[in-house]
Amino acid sequence: MTSHLGSSGAEAHCGDWVSQDGDGEGLPGGAGSESEFLSLLRNPALVLLFFLGLATSSSLAQPATASTVYGLNKNSTLEQGCFPPCLCPVLVGSAVRGAFVLTPTGFDGLYNTYSVEDVHWVVSLGGTNKLITGQGTYKLGGEVALLQELSLYLQVGGATVEHFDSGLVPVKTQFPDINVTISINGQVCFDTVIGVSASPVHLAMTPSGANVVLTWPTNATGFTLQSSTNLGSSAVWITNCPAPVVVSGQFAVTNPISGPQQFFRLIQ
Repeated sequence: MTSHLGSSGAEAHCGDWVSQDGDGEGLPGGAGSESEFLSLLRNPALVLLFFLGLATSSSLAQPATASTVYGLNKNSTLEQGCFPPCLCPVLVGSAVRGAFVLTPTGFDGLYNTYSVEDVHWVVSLGGTNKLITGQGTYKLGGEVALLQELSLYLQVGGATVEHFDSGLVPVKTQFPDINVTISINGQVCFDTVIGVSASPVHLAMTPSGANVVLTWPTNATGFTLQSSTNLGSSAVWITNCPAPVVVSGQFAVTNPISGPQQFFRLIQ
């Protein structure tokens, strides 16, 4: 049985050995690499959340340096072509899907600052899927009005790395959601423009009789659910069976509560 979440994710098979993490650390980030961010512990006598790097429950204090994995929402787009005042048409427009990691880096007296890492997006250009990778910064704050700026250095499909920036612009949505447009040339004449609409990816667990149901949002394409019986240096992660189904706009996997304890995580 095959389990793959969206065409941007690598195909994995239920029960296949996937990875063995030395010293309990994830593999380095980058194109095609692992982005490990959350585990769930399942046990007949104990149901609780385990966190690897971030918290997703409002009942737990979130460390100031906690990282959060974001998934692009369905309205994220890439456009390439001419913008005003030039009069040639936009040549390319396509949806963008994928994820990135947002980590608080401090407060500069006016703005909360964040690093943006492990950008791993996919866009279809000319019928070919192209990988977008990179990193950068995000800041949010202001003295009077609430402003934001997203600045990323991105490589699209193996081309030269380009600097995409939104400039300081008004906030369009309530944080932690992010909605901002970035471009190379400020959306003037020929440009590449990316509309970034992103939300935190939460892996949730809900008891259901003799089972537990694991869910995460469908905007988080390219993620695979894995499980392991431990978190030590000898941990072996395998793709979870059964494969996810879509229920009420969420990817969902149902597992029995009986049996040995299991840790769950999403990777991309």
